[in-house]
Amino acid sequence: MNNNELVVVNVNGGFTNVWNFCDADNALEEIARAEKSAAETVATYESHIKNFPDRKEYWESCKAEYENAKYEVMTFDEFLARQKISMVSG
Repeated sequence: MNNNELVVVNVNGGFTNVWNFCDADNALEEIARAEKSAAETVATYESHIKNFPDRKEYWESCKAEYENAKYEVMTFDEFLARQKISMVSG
């Protein structure tokens, strides 16, 4: 793998994973796809909050993670470096 490849990452998600790999030509399109997916996930969690009230707090915390998502493009090396900082800093 070329660690200079571009990736789309949720920078508010603790750098736990990569949304997708991309190239410079389709980076904005890939961010839009990630945002759309996050919105769909929020809707799913809203449904879970209504349908499973005994786990409401859990579903609300899951929903908040996607409501606060902010996607950015960076190199895979940058992602790994920022992931390490996030993990070490707690």
